Amino acid sequence: MKRILLLTYGWKRFVTYAWTTGINDYIQKNDRDFVLYQLQSWGNWNKNTSFNAGEYAVFDLIDFSKYDGAICDFTNFTDNERLEEIIKRLKDSGIPAVSVGFECKGFHYAGTDGYTATKGIFNHLYNVHKCRRFVFVGGEKNHFDNKEREKAFRECLKEKGIKLSDDMISDGDFTEATGITAALRYINADEYLAGKHVKKALPDAFICANDNIAVGLISEFEKHGIKCPDDVRVTGFDNLDKAMYYDPQITTATLNREKIGYEACRVLDLIMQGKEVNHTTFVEAEPIFSESCGCEYSGVINYRGYLKWQVDDSIFSTDLMDNLASIRADLDNVKSIKKFMDKIADTYSSMDCDGVFVVINNAVVNTNQDTFLPCGKFSVKNMTVVSARLHGLPVSNISSSDLYEMLMNEQRPGTNYFAMSLHMKDESAGVVILVNPRFIKKNWRVFEIQDTFLRALSDWYSRTKLIKSINTLTGIYDRDPLTKLYSRTAFSRKIIPAYAEWLKEEKSVALLFLDADGFKKINDNKGHDYGDRVLIRIANVIRETIPETGFGIRYGGDEFIILFPPVESEEPMAMREKLYKNLRINGIFMSIGVAVTNDKYSESETEMRASFDRLLTRADKEMYRIKEEHHAVRK
Repeated sequence: MKRILLLTYGWKRFVTYAWTTGINDYIQKNDRDFVLYQLQSWGNWNKNTSFNAGEYAVFDLIDFSKYDGAICDFTNFTDNERLEEIIKRLKDSGIPAVSVGFECKGFHYAGTDGYTATKGIFNHLYNVHKCRRFVFVGGEKNHFDNKEREKAFRECLKEKGIKLSDDMISDGDFTEATGITAALRYINADEYLAGKHVKKALPDAFICANDNIAVGLISEFEKHGIKCPDDVRVTGFDNLDKAMYYDPQITTATLNREKIGYEACRVLDLIMQGKEVNHTTFVEAEPIFSESCGCEYSGVINYRGYLKWQVDDSIFSTDLMDNLASIRADLDNVKSIKKFMDKIADTYSSMDCDGVFVVINNAVVNTNQDTFLPCGKFSVKNMTVVSARLHGLPVSNISSSDLYEMLMNEQRPGTNYFAMSLHMKDESAGVVILVNPRFIKKNWRVFEIQDTFLRALSDWYSRTKLIKSINTLTGIYDRDPLTKLYSRTAFSRKIIPAYAEWLKEEKSVALLFLDADGFKKINDNKGHDYGDRVLIRIANVIRETIPETGFGIRYGGDEFIILFPPVESEEPMAMREKLYKNLRINGIFMSIGVAVTNDKYSESETEMRASFDRLLTRADKEMYRIKEEHHAVRK
């Protein structure tokens, strides 16, 4: 069984699932024993570099050398430093690799023959429509397909004896915005706004690097009264739906990504067999001449089918947005990480796929406390499978090692694993692994689903850090700065709730009230610094004496409180004697009053506070009685 990697980067928010379709088609038609592992990132479109860094973490998940070959879609990668790192890792792994649509030194290449198709379009415009003045509107300057199409344009100019000038070639990206920008260079904005539809000298034809650019160009020209093809001819590339169904229908050329995926897998198969193959494999791109260049409508188009798809997609989109809003609301109310990850697993499992595994990096998540912790890169060594579904049913007690063995020893040819990063911006949390996610072929909005989880995860992470900070500040606020015991400010948040809980558990509660004897003389005779050191020694004795379940509190000045639930009835008095002994060892004398209550628990916070105050008053009165006895003895 051969393990094939597929590294893919979404075009903005989309998944280029055509590569997967073509690869699966090759596996099935040629009965190959391949298992496909797709690592999907959307780290190339967001302006937030922290988000993108979290997306790229999915590529840190695995050791490339454990696989037999790789097919890489680096077309949309925008972080050159990260790209070079991944390419280096692939080369260092020693496995053969085929790059689709992107020229990568040292890798075989599979892509569309944009060079020949562009020459065909240029010659058609020159010979059939007698065009003599041309402009090439390109996409990303260093994109391989763009370079091939621009190269064909330059060579056609040279062959026809047309002199190249600086304004005949421009670039941008592959969106409509590039076409709009190109159109505006030929519009005199001031005169247009004054109501004068003055057209600057237009070329005979614009050859665009793709259909998006062509649509942007035509639509912007139309706003300014310039008609296509009456005033200017425009061509595109890729044969997207927008070219086919646009008015005018756009002259274009086919970009069959499924065929490219098929060829990429075929080439990789031959390399893995040790056979010689050409470094570059092209899939033919056939020009389709239509209305935007002045030709007749290209043929019968299934408008009803297209409208049906639009209606179905609109319904699906509305339902999806409603479902995602409901999911987000549920996630905001989820109290544990396990339930959060179960929601992810259940959502994907309800779609057309065979399984879901939600894997969390132990370096990020403290599952015992349900909190997220900061971390660096994703670590594959310490993982926990938090939630799993196979064929819609929950799977329990699957360890990370079990999952790893299953993934690496898959024996079902044609199985697809699809992995996406879970992260809080640049803090990697783990990965979602889908098994045979057939729904992605139809549902190009998979990113909207994943993004809902990522946003909720980031919000939860931010809340966790905020709560941690608040708790830290509250802990500081609730502590006496000198003795580090609790202060009276902790009564409402810590002391009274603990007191109420003990009563609810039907326990008795003991309160010891401590007051230093002759403390005023100590301050007067030896100074306040010495007095502070005495208070610190008292606090240390209290800390060493009270049980773990109890509280030590500096009530004010030289007064202290100890609160705890005694296990035995003699314990409060025994603790008082122990305190006397330990304090005398430190040269400190105190008066200690003891009170024990068996009050009934109440849901009312006011009644619980009143009960506590009664207990405190009793212990305080007892302390003053003992203090008078101490004075009498000393006299």
